[in-house]
Amino acid sequence: MNNFGDERVMYGSDYPVCLLAATYQDVLKLVVSWFNSNPQFSMEKVLFNNAESIYLNREYSNKK
Repeated sequence: MNNFGDERVMYGSDYPVCLLAATYQDVLKLVVSWFNSNPQFSMEKVLFNNAESIYLNREYSNKK
């Protein structure tokens, strides 16, 4: 994240393979916990806005 920034990263899981180690909810809690510990990055961008922007070709006016 430090190298690319939160505007060039989007979340993807290895579901259902992650179920071998934890539930999907546990994996997502880990991601949320990371963002809570790194508030300089936008969880909304990584989990939602970036993917929507790429797949639906949308721009967001609230870019930092």
